[in-house]
Amino acid sequence: IARRTALQEERIALLRKRIARAEEENDLARANALYQEVIEADNLDEAAWRGRIRTLARMGHLRDALDTFHRLEELL
Repeated sequence: IARRTALQEERIALLRKRIARAEEENDLARANALYQEVIEADNLDEAAWRGRIRTLARMGHLRDALDTFHRLEELL
């Protein structure tokens, strides 16, 4: 189990690096997809949820951002 946890943490760390690069390049669609991957790996990762909400809003998808916020709110 410890090995699995370590691998998952490593995967999430790599995804965060890819997110940072996507955001630096203003590739919001890619950043959004990567945030979703983090959420699928760890649905309690509030930073990923906030990042996805922020990214959706920056893309002009305000309704999706609000829906995502409400899903997070229900989860917590």
